[in-house]
Amino acid sequence: MKEIKFRGKQINTGEWIYGYYSRLNCNQESFISFWGMDKSSDIPQGYHIYQIDEKTLGQFICRKDSLDRDIYEDDILEVTYDNQTAYVVVNRNDVEYKYLSNNENIFKSEIKSMKILGNIHDNPELIFKKIHTVLSAS
Repeated sequence: MKEIKFRGKQINTGEWIYGYYSRLNCNQESFISFWGMDKSSDIPQGYHIYQIDEKTLGQFICRKDSLDRDIYEDDILEVTYDNQTAYVVVNRNDVEYKYLSNNENIFKSEIKSMKILGNIHDNPELIFKKIHTVLSAS
């Protein structure tokens, strides 16, 4: 079964919140909610809901990187495949994951490793650096 979960940055603190997404249409506010768990006993410790900045909302794409970390929309990845390396932004609009340099779909190839480098919200400078690196190497 596909695991559906989201992340977004909390409005007040800028902290990443992970859980279920909901939106109140009456005032156009977005929220992430989850059941808090006591890590030592796995007993629910109450329901939490946080308002998030909708521009930072990203859905889990049901894949993990080579370090077993969940990959979300807007993550920046370093992908090794077919003896090549590409830098990729996971994009919610295209439902494809594309090179930063030329928009070619690389997930048709055999992927050897994927590593999350950051995301477009916390690390926008990575997009320029990695595009520059790929284009300079061409």
